[in-house]
Amino acid sequence: MILAALVLIAVTSWLRLVPEWHPALWLESVAVWAFGVAWLVKGRTLTPKDRASAS
Repeated sequence: MILAALVLIAVTSWLRLVPEWHPALWLESVAVWAFGVAWLVKGRTLTPKDRASAS
């Protein structure tokens, strides 16, 4: 997801697609959210305490 957002930032910047929507801002936000979710999943903060202790 992060890599896809970075590629789309490059493509939209190169093609200058709908610049009034600021696609780089929106796609960077998507990348940051994807990083945050990945961080929480890797840190096992999204799993219930009962299941985390059983592993």
